[in-house]
Amino acid sequence: MTVSTKTKTVTVGLPTEQALWSAERAITSIEATVIHSDKAKGTIQAQTRANWKSLGIRICVAVSSSSPARSDIKFDCDPIINLPITFTDMGASQETIYKLEYALGPILRGVLPQVRQSIAAGTMCPMCGRDLLQGTRFCPGDGTPITTPCPNCEHHNSFSAQFCANCGKPLLRID
Repeated sequence: MTVSTKTKTVTVGLPTEQALWSAERAITSIEATVIHSDKAKGTIQAQTRANWKSLGIRICVAVSSSSPARSDIKFDCDPIINLPITFTDMGASQETIYKLEYALGPILRGVLPQVRQSIAAGTMCPMCGRDLLQGTRFCPGDGTPITTPCPNCEHHNSFSAQFCANCGKPLLRID
């Protein structure tokens, strides 16, 4: 008998770094232990404690960017195998997925407004989530333009602006 890995992918409106942070918060909120976190690769490895259902659940998280300020968080959960494998081991993986989804909801509700504010204020890169100094025009991490110049008066507006704050003309968007 083999135990299949339970997988769930959640798409969030966050840059990769904030999505990874949110996934890590969800993991710790269900009392799992983060064993390894690699921000460069966008991965987290964690493990739950043993209980009456299994010897613990191995949690692997991979965060990938599907577009600017949008990421996919993929949770893979599988039981740490205890031979003979019981049916309770298989249910523990699915239960862990449910717990992670439930924990992620409030975290995202708290993080999303702050991220949107930071992007609009120009203090966070909308592509990679890097913190920026006020007045930065391009992200030093990936070169994303932080301000949008007005084609009419050349005033530098915030990244999310639709109209120029100086002259009121519509801004050209290249998406």
